[in-house]
Amino acid sequence: MLARSVLAVLATALLASAAPDCRPLDPKAPSVLVTVASDPLLRPAAKAVERAARATDHRWVDAKTVAAIRVREGGHEARAAALVEAQSLVARAEERFLELETEEALQIIAEATSKLAAIHAQPGAVEVLAQAHFLAGAIYVARDRVDAARRRLIRALDLDPSLAPPRHRYNPRVLAELEAARSAMGLREVGRLEVRLARTPDVRAATVFVDGRERGRTPLVLDAVGAGRHLLRVVAPGHVSWIRTIAIDPGRDVELDVTLQRDPELERIDRLAEDLGVHADVAETLALLERRANATQAVALFVRLSDRRSATGTATVSVDVVTSGGGHARAATIADVGAALADAVACRGAPPAAFGPAPIIIGSQPLRVAQARAVTPPPPFWNRPWFWAACAFVAIGVSGAVAATRVSGGPPEAVEVRLIPRP
Repeated sequence: MLARSVLAVLATALLASAAPDCRPLDPKAPSVLVTVASDPLLRPAAKAVERAARATDHRWVDAKTVAAIRVREGGHEARAAALVEAQSLVARAEERFLELETEEALQIIAEATSKLAAIHAQPGAVEVLAQAHFLAGAIYVARDRVDAARRRLIRALDLDPSLAPPRHRYNPRVLAELEAARSAMGLREVGRLEVRLARTPDVRAATVFVDGRERGRTPLVLDAVGAGRHLLRVVAPGHVSWIRTIAIDPGRDVELDVTLQRDPELERIDRLAEDLGVHADVAETLALLERRANATQAVALFVRLSDRRSATGTATVSVDVVTSGGGHARAATIADVGAALADAVACRGAPPAAFGPAPIIIGSQPLRVAQARAVTPPPPFWNRPWFWAACAFVAIGVSGAVAATRVSGGPPEAVEVRLIPRP
C-alpha cells in the first residue's frame, strides 16, 4: 500500500512538473502558431483547433504570414545579408571610380554582380544589380571602350528599364550613352528562348523570370528575347530556385531543360506532422519557423485522433501542444485547447513520455506486423494448370481440324488440264 502511494505521488509530480529543459514563454511576445494534422481527413478539425488557439490571449503572428512562410523559399536570412554586403560593395566601387581607381572599381563590381545574380529574387536586388552594371558602363565610357560600355548599359536597362542615375554625379557623356542605349532597345536584334521542366515529377509547371520579371510558366517559348546576356530564374513552390546567366545570340534558339531540387527548409517544415506523431524533437523546426516569421517563439498544435470516444460512440480528436521553449501539454478535446496551451507555455504540462504511444491514425501510419512471414514467389506461368489446359485445348482443336480435312478428301493434290484443238 505504501509503495502504491509513493508511485502515485511520483506520477503526480511527474505530470505536474515541467520538462527539465522547459523554458516558459511570454504570452505577450510575438509567437508563430502552426497547426498540423496527422491525417488529411483531420484538416477541418485542425482549422477549428487553430481558431480556438488564436482566440486565447496571446500575441500571434497573423495566419496569412504563417501561410506564406510555410511555402516561401528558404535561405531568406542569407540572401538578406548578401544583399546588404553587395550594396556596400557597389557603394565602395562608386567611391573608387570617383577617385579614378577604375581597375579596382571593376574588380569590386565583378564581386558584387556575382553575389547579386545569385540572390536577385530578394526584393531590391535587381535594382542594385542594374546600378552595378550602369557603374561598369560608366567606367568603360571613361576608358573610351564604347562597345563594352553599351553592352553594360543595355544590361542595366534590361534589369531596370526605369533606371535614372543622379545627373549631378556622372559625366554628361555617360548619361548620353545611357539614353542612346535606351533608344536602341527597340531596334535590338532578338533570339528565341525555350524553357522546359525536366525530371521534376512533383511539379507540373514552374514560373520563369527573365531579368527579374515574370514571363510565364513552363513549358515557355519566348520568340523575341533581346540579344545579349540575361538573368534567368525558374522557381516552383517547395523548391530551390534555378538561376543561370544565359547568352542570347541574334537569330539563334536557346533550349533549356530545367531540373528543380526540393527546398531543405520546406522539407523540414513538411515533416513537422510526422515528427510530432512519433514524439521526435522538433526544436530545430520550431526555431526555423521563428526565424522565418521574425517571431521570438513558436507553438505547434498537433491534431490527432483521440483514443477516447464521445457519448455517441464517435471518434474525437486530441491536440498535442509543443512550444519552442520545450513545453508540452495535451488537450483531450477542442474545448480544452486554451487550457493546454496555457500549461504548455507556462511549462506545467506533461513531458512527451507521459503521452504514451500515438494512436493509429486514418491511413497515415504503417501497420506493425508482430511476426514476419516469408512470402513465396509465384510460380512461372508454364507451371500453372491453366497453361497446360490451354495447350491441350489447342492441340485437340488442331488435331480435329486435320482429321476433318483428311476425311473430306482434302484439297486436290494435282489438277490435270487438257487442251483440245477446235475442229
